[in-house]
Amino acid sequence: MSTEKLQQLAGMVQGWIKEGEMKGASYVIMRNGRLVAREVFGNASDNQPASPVTGDTIFGILSLSKIVFGTAVMVAIDRGQLSTQDTVGGVLPDFAGTNKADITMEQLLTLSSGMGLLPDLQQIGILVPKRASEEEWRQVVRDAPLGFQPGTGVEYSPSFNSNLLKWMLEKKTGMEIEAFCQKYIFQPLGMKDTTYRPSREVWLRIATLYSSSPAQAQLANSEYARTQLTAVWGSLFTTPADLAKLLQAYLNGGELNKYRLLSPEMVALGTRSHTDSLPLRTGAPGDMGYHFRVKGTRVLVDNFGDLTSPGTFGFGGANATWAWVDPDKGLVVVFLSNTVATGTQRVERLRAFNDGVVKAIVSE
Repeated sequence: MSTEKLQQLAGMVQGWIKEGEMKGASYVIMRNGRLVAREVFGNASDNQPASPVTGDTIFGILSLSKIVFGTAVMVAIDRGQLSTQDTVGGVLPDFAGTNKADITMEQLLTLSSGMGLLPDLQQIGILVPKRASEEEWRQVVRDAPLGFQPGTGVEYSPSFNSNLLKWMLEKKTGMEIEAFCQKYIFQPLGMKDTTYRPSREVWLRIATLYSSSPAQAQLANSEYARTQLTAVWGSLFTTPADLAKLLQAYLNGGELNKYRLLSPEMVALGTRSHTDSLPLRTGAPGDMGYHFRVKGTRVLVDNFGDLTSPGTFGFGGANATWAWVDPDKGLVVVFLSNTVATGTQRVERLRAFNDGVVKAIVSE
């Protein structure tokens, strides 16, 4: 890849920091399994004295957490512990007889379950600040209305979809989600700084999340998020280097350093679109694989940029975080920030950065 173009890319991000659009950021770019860029910018915290972002800085990644949890569900399916056709009511007795009883695991994974954006966001804004218990979350999800008939559209569900999947995985595997991820994902892949429950010894390494939303800020900054919540949809803590290992395993067909994370068949299944025939409702990220957004040709907002391949897959979070794989170009890209951006700002940054990465490829 072009050293000059990579330097220009770093300069663009440094400009965002200088202009005050972000407090701090860190990214990793890999091409064909080789690290080609690892950069850090700005401050992890503005507390005096300010602490700069380093290669060891840990970020709370909000909704980008979903690609890691989606991987956990795919691991359990690969192991025969779950099925894409398992239903909510069939696995969770307390949901039998509710309006969610017949929703399938595949519908949850692909955001076609019928659960809508606004009721979910409203409940996050209530439940996170009040430090709700797991049972309180469960009751809210049980009682939540459906926004549309399951299987008839795609709409983003910030927490409800993933919570149901978590409870189904824990019920069928007999393992709590943190233990499951540590055993089958984090430890074998060497993701040493990735966890839902960071030990207090590393709290000083966690970047402060800057947001005007109390709920968003608490998903990274609070003791509740770090010790109690285990929000598979929004409270994972990690580094760009760790997430790059996970995505490199996908690029390798499900394997990294002789550890088989997923079968090649599951990688192919989870990273292709399953929603081409469904209408994209307001708030839909785009066409969906299994908790991955797939670029394809049908999008509401193309934040993958113009130059990435149609088979590119990934996801992002409100704090201008994104991670993606372009299999055709051999790219793995992870960008983490500690500042929440507006939707328009986030899309503009995504497009500019992602296209900048592709422009840095030198013709072979």
